[in-house]
Order: sequence, then structure tokens, then C-alpha cells
Amino acid sequence: MAGVILENMSTKKILIFCGILLFLQIVCFLVGGIIAPSPTTTLRVLATKCIDHTQNHRKLFPPRGKHGCDRLDNFEEALTRHIPASDITFSFQIPHGKLEMSRLFQFMVGVLTLDIEHTNEVAVGTDPTLSMVITMGYNNVPDGNGEWELLYQVNETRKLSCFLEGEEDGYGEYYDCDPLALFELSSVHHKHYLVNIRLPIEDENLQEINQDIGSIKDLHIVEIHQTGGFTIIWLTMKSVFFPLVLGMMIFFQRRVNQLGRAPLLMEKTILSLAIVMTFVNFPLEWLTLVFEIPAMLLISDIRQGACYAMLFSFWIIFIGEHMMDSVRRNSLKAYWQQTMAIGVACTGLLVFDLAERGSQLVNPFYSIWNSQQGSKLAMGFIILAAVCVCLYFCFLLFMVLCLFRNLRMKSVAFNSMPKNRKNYYQGLLYRFRFFMIFTLFSAVMTVVFFVLSQVNEVYNWHLDNEDQPQLHYTSGFFTGVYGLWNVYVLAVLFLYSPSHKDEPLLRQVDQSDGSQVEFEMTEATTSRPTVAASMAHPGATAPEVYQLLGKNAGD
Repeated sequence: MAGVILENMSTKKILIFCGILLFLQIVCFLVGGIIAPSPTTTLRVLATKCIDHTQNHRKLFPPRGKHGCDRLDNFEEALTRHIPASDITFSFQIPHGKLEMSRLFQFMVGVLTLDIEHTNEVAVGTDPTLSMVITMGYNNVPDGNGEWELLYQVNETRKLSCFLEGEEDGYGEYYDCDPLALFELSSVHHKHYLVNIRLPIEDENLQEINQDIGSIKDLHIVEIHQTGGFTIIWLTMKSVFFPLVLGMMIFFQRRVNQLGRAPLLMEKTILSLAIVMTFVNFPLEWLTLVFEIPAMLLISDIRQGACYAMLFSFWIIFIGEHMMDSVRRNSLKAYWQQTMAIGVACTGLLVFDLAERGSQLVNPFYSIWNSQQGSKLAMGFIILAAVCVCLYFCFLLFMVLCLFRNLRMKSVAFNSMPKNRKNYYQGLLYRFRFFMIFTLFSAVMTVVFFVLSQVNEVYNWHLDNEDQPQLHYTSGFFTGVYGLWNVYVLAVLFLYSPSHKDEPLLRQVDQSDGSQVEFEMTEATTSRPTVAASMAHPGATAPEVYQLLGKNAGD
């Protein structure tokens, strides 16, 4: 056998294979850019002011329907009817009207905005804290007219950040307040949700609270969820790529097993990449259409993190195994510094994610961004992650440039070879360079996607005038990058699988040229697994074209 498929397959067949992968990549971009809707959509819900005559603060007060509450039009009516502020509940029904939530929405995020009027009698303090008693319920009756079931009840506080754009003594002006993270549900299992918010004036110890929050006129919840159309497209892509990658992984493993030796580091790394990608591709989200899985967002984040960690580690090892230097490779010890740095960074992000997502499994109204210390910690993690991944890419680019420089220096030896043999090796180098460029492009897109996702986490709660996130990217970018990962893994698995050709392509080239260059099929040559694996002895990992540059050109 003669190396790997990338070395021995004819140019025509490789072009056909690359054409198929290019077609898959284009389809992924077009499906997201033309067919799929925007990944998320928003819905603004204005609070209905309900009166709690029973003093039963665990009771749910729907704003409408046959179980609708006794409503207030404004706070002037409350003063006229002598209703204290502690008996007023702000009620939100999501969605409003005759709309229904769908299990295809996957998650639901709530952002609270406040309309606070500036008056001389009641002003916003210098460091105001909003204390809330929040109750959430649900029902699955059409139009939301059925009995509401209690889902959560918590006491929460939020720091207000408000400023007045006009004059300080401008009566009737409204404060400009930052939106507040309210809740995040990892599963949208019910058709209707109800959120009740009370603003008590005393806590359990009869201490006065909510005294410096100004004159609140209205509350709004901006609800954000994944669109059902995008979910269908996303799960369909996963259902397509899962068997493709799994089948190619089995093909690769069988080819390696037939070599009759222990797999080398390159083969182990490729197989590990395929396993992680198969884990990411498994369309587990289909189960959420039947079962309620509150931990789905956490599971998705873990799978995404594993994908990042494996891709970043694979590219370091993949390029390193092709380097033409004096370092003895084919061992993970040669890359312990790089892989350890990647592992520490990914572990830190995992701990950060578990701290927030894990807490939200019990209390969806918890957010690490709600406290000053938590916000600083979260911001520090995100900035550090973005900086580290940019430094990683710079290091990867440096490795690729060094590799190309070595190729250019060594390729001078081709000048003394016979024409056919020279064309053969130049063809191998062209294939190799093209695949390295493809690798670098995949790394660029992954780094951009990672940085944008981290920056989007920072601006997730900041809305513009259209109530849309300030930073968002299209469905085409999502599906395109996801398709790129799978296309890259399919290419690696196939092109770096051991070839089963009985006669090396190089021998065919020599025979057609009429030259008498000796080419022995030694045991080491017969068992070489990849272009980057050893062709001379188990410790060497330079490609065949590198090994023979010196041997056949007089070096």
C-alpha cells in the first residue's frame, strides 16, 4: 500500500470529491441565507396592572380571559381607589393575543424594561436597587383561558442604571434605564406562560425597600426565542451530517485497523475529531419536541465547547505533524504546552457556563450579570477567552507560514529529478498546500464565530430601538460555519485514510518515464498511514514527499 488517499488518488477523482464537498458547503450557506428565517425573534409585552384583593401572593393573576384579574388602567386610579402599591401586581402573558408558544422555539429569554417618570416628589436614587417578587406559571389550553399552574416563585433584586437626558428639574421626563436580565428558560414546553411581578415596599424583616426607584409607570418584557423555522433547518442539517460523519469515521477506522499496527498520533487525533463531531451532530434536540429537557442549553454548550477544544487541539497537532524540523514527534508530549493551554482555557469557560446554566436549572431568573461582581467576572472571562483565541490563531498562522517556508526551501530539490517524478512530487505539494489553506480558512471562520458568540454574550441584554440585539448574525453564518466544520472533518477522514492501492503511484510514474530509479516497498513504507505519518521509521512524521526529497535528489 502506498500512503494515504490524498497521495494516491487520481486528480480527477479528488476534484470530484472536492466538488461534492463544495456543493455541500454552498448548500449549507444557501439554506441558512435564503430558506431559514432569522435565528431569533422578539416579542414585546406590556404589563397589565392587576389588583391582589386576596393578599395571596402565590396566586397567579392572568391579565385576560375568563380568569382575568381586576385591572387598573393607571396608578391614578389606584390612588382614587386607595389601593396600596404592595397590592398591585404587574402581569405579563407570553405570548399575547391568540398566539401560542411552540416547542420548536427551544429557549426563551426575558428582558425587563422600565418606564420611570421623573418627578420632584419621587426621584431615582444614586444607587437604586429594584426588589421583586416574581411568579411564573403556565397552561396549555387554547387562548390561555384555562387554569394556570405554578412553575416558579422567587425573590430577586436588580441594580438599576438610569439617567435623565433632559433637565434635572424637568417634570414629566422619562429616565433612560438599561434593560434588566429577567429570566432564561432552556425549554419551551408549554403553550402559554404567565409572569407576575410585585414590587413590595417592605421585606420580610419589615425593612423599607424600593424607596429610591422613582415613579414607575409601566413595565415591559422583551421576550426572545429561537424561531421554529430555523430550528427545523438546524435539526435537519444535524440529521443529515450525523450519518455522513459517522459512516466516514467507520470507513477511516477500518482502513487504519487493516494496517496491522498500532495507530499513530495523527490517526488517533483524526479519529478523536470525528468522534467529537459525531457527538455534536447527534440531533438530540428532536427529543425536546416530546419531552421537557430543562438542561438542553447546558448540554448544547458542553457539546459546543468540546467541538472548539477538539478543533483547536487538532489543528495544532495536524500542522505540527507536517513540520519538517528536528523535533521528534508522533507523541502527544511534543504538544503538551499547546494542548494544556487549550484545555485550561476551555475548562475555565466550562466552569463559568456551569455556574450560570446550572443555577438556571433551579432558578431561571438567576443571571451572573445581575450583580456587579458577577458582571466583572463574566466580562473578564469573555475578554480573556477572546484574547486567547486571537493569540491562538496568530500562533497557528505562524506555524503554517513556517511550514510553507520549509516547503519552498526543500522544493528546490525537484530540479534534479526526472520530469515525471518532478511533476509527481509537485502535484503532491499542490494538494498538500491546498489542504493547508483549507485548514487555515476553517480556523479563521471558527475563530470569528467564537469571538462573535462571546461578544454577543456581552450585548445580549442591550436592545436598540427596534428591540433587537445590537449584535446578531444571520442564519447563513450559523449554518455556513456548522457546515464548514462537517465538510472539513469529512475531507480529513477521507483524504487521510490509508490507501489500498497495490502499486504505488510513484512506481507507475517511474515506469512511464522509463527511468530505472529503485523504489523498494519496505515494511515501513507499506504500513505508513498518512501523508504526515512515518515512511521510514515509527518516530519520523514527515510526509513522503519530504522523506524522498533528499533521498532521490541527492541531498
